[in-house]
Amino acid sequence: MLCAGLVSICWRDEAGEHREAVVNLDDLSPGGACLHTEFPISEGTELLVGERDLAHVAYVRHCTAVQLGWLIGIQFGPEADPGPDICQPTHLLDPAAIPIDPELRNRPVISQELRDTIACLMLDTAMQEAEPESEG
Repeated sequence: MLCAGLVSICWRDEAGEHREAVVNLDDLSPGGACLHTEFPISEGTELLVGERDLAHVAYVRHCTAVQLGWLIGIQFGPEADPGPDICQPTHLLDPAAIPIDPELRNRPVISQELRDTIACLMLDTAMQEAEPESEG
């Protein structure tokens, strides 16, 4: 599932320090997810993903630098398959639900740079929507 939403994560860094962050949930599959972050997390690191009471254990399988941060592939633990309930995604799309149009296969593919820009804009919009309005 392709999605756009914010999700809480926590982990211990290489020095053993407890870390917490809110990151962009980029896509979600039955066994894992892709997170878009502003920082790297080492391969093999155990994460708790989601709100504390409902958090799911996951493990970092890869961490790749991209133009606007890092893409972190995670695999959920054996008992976890949180699905979209892991956060309240702003957008959720199952690519399998899109009819295949052979005409589209002949068109140009969106560049990674453009995809990164769109992801950044979506993350900024989601963060603005998540911020409480200031009193004034």
